[in-house]
This record gives sequence, structure tokens and C-alpha cells, in this order.
Amino acid sequence: MTIPLATRMHGMTTTAIRRALDRPLRADTISLAGGLPAPETFPVDEYRAALHRRLTDTPVDALAYGSTEGCVELRTAIAELIPRAAAGPDRLLVTNGSQQGLDLVARLLLDPGAGVVVENPSYLGALETFRQYQPRVYPLASDAEGLLPAALSEALRRDRGPGGPNRLRMLYLVPTFANPTGAVTSRRRRLEILEVCERHRLPIVEDDAYGSLRYDDVDGAGDAETFAALDTSGLVIHLGTFSKMLAPGLRLGWIAAAPELVRPLHHLKERSDLASAGAAQLAVADLLREPGFLAGHLERVRDVYRARRDAMVAACATRLGEAACLRVPGGGFFVWLTTGGLDTARLLHEALAPRDGGPVAFVPGAGFHVGDPPRDTVRLSFSACPPERIAEAVRRLGAVLDLARAEGDDAAAVSAA
Repeated sequence: MTIPLATRMHGMTTTAIRRALDRPLRADTISLAGGLPAPETFPVDEYRAALHRRLTDTPVDALAYGSTEGCVELRTAIAELIPRAAAGPDRLLVTNGSQQGLDLVARLLLDPGAGVVVENPSYLGALETFRQYQPRVYPLASDAEGLLPAALSEALRRDRGPGGPNRLRMLYLVPTFANPTGAVTSRRRRLEILEVCERHRLPIVEDDAYGSLRYDDVDGAGDAETFAALDTSGLVIHLGTFSKMLAPGLRLGWIAAAPELVRPLHHLKERSDLASAGAAQLAVADLLREPGFLAGHLERVRDVYRARRDAMVAACATRLGEAACLRVPGGGFFVWLTTGGLDTARLLHEALAPRDGGPVAFVPGAGFHVGDPPRDTVRLSFSACPPERIAEAVRRLGAVLDLARAEGDDAAAVSAA
């Protein structure tokens, strides 16, 4: 018996990232696929102590139903101690990670057929979240400074002008250490994008999952102000998360937005889960207020990931050389690699096959694109591997690339003969 499903389920399948994470792997595989935080960065002892205090001193508060918008202690701590949110407690909504934030915002703004503007490539998890609400996704080009304001302005002019469809409902960006490319939108470009969106009243959804993980100023990021901090029109919806800076199993994030947007988001969250886990919220709020904890923890986390970033960049330069083009990220978890015409989906099959030297896993880049994607890009995650494992993984990747190029040369020689 076939059970009819809602039309939003049509075409919904496992994403490329989930396939990469769930694929059965040989024990000797090194995975550069998932953007997974390093377990050794988790503040286990500190969190255990904070949770123990809450369960000892205020067990009812920790274990009872809480408020849908999130406990006031955590919202106040975010407002006071995480300036990237650029919002007071009354403009914050606690979520089950930023992924729930994406879902709530999509439900708030998107009808079937509505338009979402994105950079190309863009975060696959967001694209898949949006697609369940059956919008039209409009990819726009970017350069070294970020999304091109002229392209955005032209898209909005066509949409909002006489006879236009008036379809575009939001702009989605990961402007700081983007997933998948690691790119950073310059402050100048942020102001230009804000001006275009203010002129046309287009909301900006700012996904800031990696903004606190800055390792240097390679991309000109510095301590770049968020769109939320620069916004004067109430159009920016800022999404943050503790998954990368503390631990993903906490399932805590936040939405910061204007009050007229927070209220309906609150209603949507109430219908989704009633409230996020109270014990985790209270323990994290207490952690954030421990003198020196957050600054010291972030410094240690950045040191770990900086060393892994450096190891991957060095290994790629040594082993891949000019055969691959990569962007050196100033933060975040990812290196974006171009293989010079080699189909990385086909390469993944070869990379995971048993071979001398061992298999290596990665995520082909095509899934991050909208429309007809280039086939020769790949996202490599350095966050979950220690430096010596990264060097070995890149060595294995280089062997796969060398073999693919040799086979291509042989095929060309046979064709010429």
C-alpha cells in the first residue's frame, strides 16, 4: 500500500553531505567530508560542572518546560557577550541549532513559488531546507569581495519593476568564512548589499555559523562587522549557533531579528517544538558568564583549527601544487578546491575504493551549486582531522588526482592515434 505524501516531499532525497557522512567507510578511510567540530575542543569538564550546579541548585528550572523564546538567562548572555548577534534579549529567539533557525525563517518568508536569492555556490543544508517549501532559488555571481551588488540590484529591478513577478522574498548569505568556499564578504560590499536590500525592502538572512572562528586576516575579514551590526532598517535576520564554538550536541543556536519578525518566529517555533532544552540553556548561560571562559575557550579552539587549516593548505601546496587551485580561508572549517576539469563526483568513487595507500572521503562541490554546476570543485574539511592525518589524506587525494589525469591523457592519446 502506497501512502500519498505531501507535494513538498517530491524530489526530497538524502543530501550529498549526508550521503558522505552516512556512507559505510572502510576502517582505514580518512574523511575530509563532514564539517564536524573536533571533539577535543568540547568544554566537557566545564559543561559538566555547570550542568551539575544547575541540577543541584535549580533542578525544576532545568528540567521543566521552558519558554518558547528561550530562557532569559541565555538570551541575556548572548546579547551581552556575543556582539556578533547585535541584539538585545527581546530580539533573540533560542533555537535547536542554526539549522532550525533556517527552517523557521523559510517557513516565515517562503510560499510555494517565492524567490530566494543566494550566492553560487551556497550552503547545501540551507538550499535543501528552503526547497522543502517549494520556492524558486536564484543564484547570483560573486567575486573576491562577495556577492555582486550590481547583479542583486538588477535581479530586484526585474522583479519589483512594472510587470515584474514581485517574487523575491529573501537573500540568504554566509558572509563570514562561507560554507563551502571559506570566503568573506568585505565590509564595503556588506554596506553596498544592505543599501540595495533597503531600497527594495528585501530581508537578508545572515548565517553566521563560523564567524567566531577567525584564525587570521588572510581574507580581509578582521573582526568584520556582521550584517546585523550594520543594519539600520530591521531587514537582517541573523542566525548564530553554539555548535561550532562549543559543541554540536548542545543543539543550541539563536535568531536575532527585529521585533516584528521575532514575534511570528516565536509562534512558528511554539508549533514546532514548544521550547529548546532548558537544562542545556541554563548550563550554557552559566558557562558564558564564567569570568574569562568564553575568551579562553575560543582562543584554544582557534589554535586547534588554525593548525589544521595550515596543515591542509601546506599539504595541498606540496602534494597538489599547480594541479589544483585552492582558496586559503581566514577562518571556518573548509578549503574549496578546483581540480582543473576533473569530475569530483567520479573521483569520490575512486577515492573510496580499496587501493594502495588507503581511501579518502570528501564532498564533491556540485551539490553546493544551483543550476548547472561545475563538476571540478570539491569541499575539504580540516576541522575533524589532526595535522598528520590531514597530510596523509591529501597525499591520498593527490594519488587519485594523478591517476585520473593519467587515465585522461591515455584516453586522449588513444583517440589521437
